[in-house]
Amino acid sequence: MSLKGLLAELQVEYLATFPEKIMRMDSLWRSGKLQELASEFHKIKGTGRTYGIPEVTVVGEALEALVEMNHSQLNQAVPAALYVLEQIRKARSAGRELKLEHEAQFVMISGLLSRPD
Repeated sequence: MSLKGLLAELQVEYLATFPEKIMRMDSLWRSGKLQELASEFHKIKGTGRTYGIPEVTVVGEALEALVEMNHSQLNQAVPAALYVLEQIRKARSAGRELKLEHEAQFVMISGLLSRPD
């Protein structure tokens, strides 16, 4: 199998874990476990590029930062990030890339990063 074929297979397996990851992050958020939530975003920040899905890394990095600073708009940012992660999963599963700059929920998240509390 070619390297490109192997990466494509790994991406499929990685994306298959997203529904569980998203549910876990949502549960941590709803339970107020911010330290663990930041850790989950840190993990996807590290794995996104490894699996050839850099937009996952970008979302993970942004949310890890917002959670660690306990930004006042987390109640908007976390659900938005989970939505964006699901949109990434759907797009990549269909063989497309999601352009974050065209995703309104991510644009909102980016704006929060530039406006710290």
